[in-house]
Amino acid sequence: MKHSKLLLHVVALVTFYALSAVAVMAQSYTTFQGIRFERSAAPGTFITLTSPTSAITPYTLILPPTAPTTGQVLQVTGSGPYQLGWTSSFASVLEVLVADGGGLRRISSNNEGNVVGMPGAWANDFQGSRNNSTQTASGDYSLIGGGEDNTASGKYSSVIGGYTNTASGLYSAVGGGESNTASGQGSGILAGAFNTNAGTNAVIGGGQTNTIGAGGTNAFIGGGLQNTASGINSVVGGGTLNNVSGAYGVIAGGESNVASDTGAFVGGGLSNTASGNRSVVVGGSNNVASGSRSFIGAGDNNTASGLMSVVGGGLSNTASGPYAAIIGGQSSTASSSHAFVGGGQSNSVSTGTHSGIGGGQSNAVTGGWSFIGGGSTNSVNADYSTIPGGRNMTLAAGATGSFGFNSGSTTMSVSSPNSFVLGNTDLWLANNDNTPRELRFYEAYNTAGIFPNSANYIGFKSPTSTNGNLNNVYTLPDRVGLSGQALRLASGATTTAGTLEWAETMTATVGTVNVTADNQAITAAQADRVTFLRLDGNDVPANRTVTIPNGVIDGIRLVIRCIAGVAGNGVQLVDGANLVLNGDANLQDSDAIVLMWDNTSTVWVELMRSDN
Repeated sequence: MKHSKLLLHVVALVTFYALSAVAVMAQSYTTFQGIRFERSAAPGTFITLTSPTSAITPYTLILPPTAPTTGQVLQVTGSGPYQLGWTSSFASVLEVLVADGGGLRRISSNNEGNVVGMPGAWANDFQGSRNNSTQTASGDYSLIGGGEDNTASGKYSSVIGGYTNTASGLYSAVGGGESNTASGQGSGILAGAFNTNAGTNAVIGGGQTNTIGAGGTNAFIGGGLQNTASGINSVVGGGTLNNVSGAYGVIAGGESNVASDTGAFVGGGLSNTASGNRSVVVGGSNNVASGSRSFIGAGDNNTASGLMSVVGGGLSNTASGPYAAIIGGQSSTASSSHAFVGGGQSNSVSTGTHSGIGGGQSNAVTGGWSFIGGGSTNSVNADYSTIPGGRNMTLAAGATGSFGFNSGSTTMSVSSPNSFVLGNTDLWLANNDNTPRELRFYEAYNTAGIFPNSANYIGFKSPTSTNGNLNNVYTLPDRVGLSGQALRLASGATTTAGTLEWAETMTATVGTVNVTADNQAITAAQADRVTFLRLDGNDVPANRTVTIPNGVIDGIRLVIRCIAGVAGNGVQLVDGANLVLNGDANLQDSDAIVLMWDNTSTVWVELMRSDN
């Protein structure tokens, strides 16, 4: 570089003296074989300029029309005659285009291919190769730092390096890489290949074939392959084939994920879609959060389509009801408002609001405010009802407020309201703190608030210990007893088990019937469980006939005594019909007869009579 500068100075001096000689000798030429310069103070010290030793090709130099400034040197332009001009350039491979606004470029002869580019005003093009003249820093104040076939056509744009990169947007920039295009205002691409950024103030960090669309103002793609961010303030962190079209949407990574609505988010995974407003899919594959503010944590083929619905994970679960939630499991559905499924398989809360299933398999709730804890093939179709677990239990539509449990393989259905049903299982009222517990039955009570308050109860509880430390089992009778009967142990009882039956008691009851008409019938109520019956003849008319109703069970005994104030004016029982007597019984005052009921023959049989 120093030699080049010296040569330029020498050429300038030679030209200056030669032209001066021509000027003195008008219309004539003076030829010099050499020029010698000496200082007047030291004639023996000199500088000599001589002609080249090789053959000379004639050329003409034209002096600059203006005086130089400090630090400037002569520069040759043109193709002959050559114009000398003053320049501040000190790099032999660069040239300043003063006439074009001070653009700075690499000299074409030092540029691969010798293709000339024309930089914009005050633009700088330092790249080493271009295919055509448009591949330059053509934007005003633009910059190409290096590389090959790059274009900075936007005002204030820049391409630092790389190959076939383009910064065409105002204030746009490409750091490097290959075939990247930053066309949006203020857009940037740091590196990578075949990336396109048309968004305003948007950035692509790197990767390949990533795209920020014109609507992607302030969007960002960190890297990856074939990702797209077209929503305002949208973000793709990386991955492959991810697409954020919603404003403020984010996809952190993964493959083939979509965030298409405002504020939607996909953390990663494969083929997940967050299409609801502010919806979220954290990960997994083939999950769809389409409900507004819906959420899917992970898993596969899950759907959260209800407003603010949630699927935590699992496989093929669907939360379509508003505010519905499925924590995990497989193939479960929560399609009603505020429905909940904790887990399990093929469980469904379909119509009942605020209902839930904890887990299990093939359980279903259609009632409102109802719950199934777990188990298999249970169903609640009533409101405010519960099945804790078990199997094959149904609380039908009429079983409002009921509780059911079935442990058997045979299906059971309950439709009665306010029922507590335990099917095919034993109920233990247990303790392990040395205190037997009570089974209580409370009396009627009709006050809201604290319970039991003043309500009283009847209770049953086990003794502190059993005789002989044996288990005792009582089997209830198979029917309802009659008035006055009591429970007793039937024959065949053992020390550990016994069957209860209804039996007669020895307590005698007394009733009085006034016989006021002939052929008067004694009602069943008057004879039911009565062991002693007074028949008052009431004096007139004489010997009134009475009929006795059928008995109820075998062995009932009926003692009848006649009261008659007037002799001969008693009552009469006629042999026949349901009476088997030793002849008609004409009862006078204080006479009595004893009868026993034979239920098989449906007759009263006379045991004895007295004539008093």
